[in-house]
Amino acid sequence: MKRSRLIYALLVLSVFGLLAIGIFRAQHGGELYTYSRILMGTVVEITFREDASEAASAAFDEIARLEAIFTTYRKDSELSRINAAAPEPVRVSPEVAEAVELAIRVCELTDGAFDPTVGPLVRLWNFSEGGRVPRKEELEQALAFVGCHNIRLDKDAMTVALSRKGVSLDLGGIAKGYIVDKALEVLKERGIEWAIINAGGDVTFYSVDPSERFRVGIRHPDRADGLLGTILVGSGSVATSGDYERYFIKDGVRYHHILDPRTGMPARGLRSVTVVSKEAYLADALATAIFVMGKDKGLELAEKMEGVDALVVDEAGGVYTTSGLEGVFEPFEN
Repeated sequence: MKRSRLIYALLVLSVFGLLAIGIFRAQHGGELYTYSRILMGTVVEITFREDASEAASAAFDEIARLEAIFTTYRKDSELSRINAAAPEPVRVSPEVAEAVELAIRVCELTDGAFDPTVGPLVRLWNFSEGGRVPRKEELEQALAFVGCHNIRLDKDAMTVALSRKGVSLDLGGIAKGYIVDKALEVLKERGIEWAIINAGGDVTFYSVDPSERFRVGIRHPDRADGLLGTILVGSGSVATSGDYERYFIKDGVRYHHILDPRTGMPARGLRSVTVVSKEAYLADALATAIFVMGKDKGLELAEKMEGVDALVVDEAGGVYTTSGLEGVFEPFEN
């Protein structure tokens, strides 16, 4: 863990070194205390107004506990057991049942733009090892195993089953936010009244003062060291998805990692999407979903949802927001 002194400071955060967010304290000076631990494949930082090492440790322990449940990198995790047992049902913890239910809900809400069974497509494109362009027949075969209709959740029996072998459940698009939401619950139970949780660049703010605001800088899609502008937010979460995070170029064509689960191809039309939501899980999932849905449908969805706002950058560099961010987003001229 580390402690740092920050007075009206800009914290530059990153998602795997790729998404930059700046946080400005809007109305507070003095000393802040930041604790960090490597979890969920990234650096997780928790910042307080006071020295709260025990609360930070409790939150980190909760994150580690849930990460072990949701990871697909361990054969003994609940998700790995669900995938290995398909099509047989597997008894799961309340947390996995809740996260699966939320994932299905977002999948249905976005008409499949967010899909927790996209794993076969992700493996096919192999972005983690440099990427490859799949053949048409490969995409068609993989798409046959994608779709949230393949998930069977029985809340009474507390079981999850997949429709057949080859379908794989991966909650990576929602689990990080869900885990952060649970970590914040731990902090609240311990009487914490002000905190920032930075999970690799997706940031959650909490203050018991409903009037408190935080200024967040959004990375420019074309400049890793530059900001597009800032938005002013209250307690809640901010998450961004961008086509600059992981990509490769083949025969002059740029392919990025945000795949449309309905076509198997990288989504086109947008460069980045930032979502503001009361819940971290929803900001996490909707940032991806809106990127896939595109500007018009994505902003229309966010506009209809209570407590959700979005900012999108299209391929021409145009910036568009929901009505809740009008006058809140302040663009940088340079």
